[in-house]
Formats: sequence, structure tokens, C-alpha cells
Amino acid sequence: MKKLKIFGLMAMMCLMMPAFVSCDKDDDDDKQADVDHVVGTYTGTMTATVSAMGQVWDNIDMPDGYVVKITKKDNSSNKVTVEIPQCSYTPPMSEKVETIPALTINDVEVESIGNGMYSLDKDDCTIPIDGVQYKVEIYDYDKDDTHREDGTTISGRYIRLVYSVVPGKMPGNINFTFTGTLN
Repeated sequence: MKKLKIFGLMAMMCLMMPAFVSCDKDDDDDKQADVDHVVGTYTGTMTATVSAMGQVWDNIDMPDGYVVKITKKDNSSNKVTVEIPQCSYTPPMSEKVETIPALTINDVEVESIGNGMYSLDKDDCTIPIDGVQYKVEIYDYDKDDTHREDGTTISGRYIRLVYSVVPGKMPGNINFTFTGTLN
């Protein structure tokens, strides 16, 4: 009889187990919803800040309009692909126009930062184009990190994409700020 009670108790525990186990489906749905809020084609303008040889040149205007495309990586992750446009600028103290080619950055993480706002984040990655290694980083928005206060934010139809590029062996980096709206 005692064995029957133990067997019954074990059977009851097995039947109740699903009530105490959860799955991450809701979390995956939330992450995918975050991705859906940032996907699209954005048109806007850019400025650049060049840091090289101990000098910093801020807010270099860049002529022309620019287009940034954000596409889904797949239907089951919180990552996107960001296509940043080719851009040209004239560095301070130079008359030579410099060109950064169009770059495609894969596996960029999307994160909800509250109040209907989202941020993108991609730590250092290297993209080889025509024999030149372009080191790229997309800065996320983190209100607690003083270096990232001006990071990437997407709210509704508006985007501020902040990223840096180090072309080849350049002794500094170029920070770009793209500001645009969803088409």
C-alpha cells in the first residue's frame, strides 16, 4: 500500500510538471517585435567627426542625401543587417576628398530601450573591401554609460544611427551620425 501511495504521488507530480515549466516563446515574440519596429529604409543626412593624429574635427557636413537600409536577419532572432551608404567628405586641412564605401554590417543586435524606442548595437567587426579592412562599430544607446549617450536610437519613423569606421591602418577613427526618417 505504501508503494502505491508513493507511485500515485510521483504520477501526480509528473502530471503537474507542465504547470511549473515555461518556455521562452513570449520572449522570442518580443524580440521579433523589436526587430519589426526598426526594419525599413531610412533617408536622411550625415555628419562626421574625424579623430586622427591627436586632433578632432567635429561636425563635418557631408553633402547629398543618404539611405540606410535595415533588414531582418531571420524570423527567429533579434538581429538585423544594416546597410550603410557610401559617403565622401573632405577632411579638415586637406583638399582631397575621402570616400568610405558602402558597408553591410551583419548580426546587429536590436534592443528595446523603453517608451517605444529601440537601439542597435554591434561591437567591432571587420569588413574587407578591395583589399582594405574597414573596422566598424555601431554604438548603442545606454543612458548609464557616459560614452554612449549619443548612441543609436530609433523611435517611430525617426532614426539616429551613430557608428564609427576605421579604414585600413588609419591612425584614428571617423564617427558618423546619420539622422533620417523611414520611407
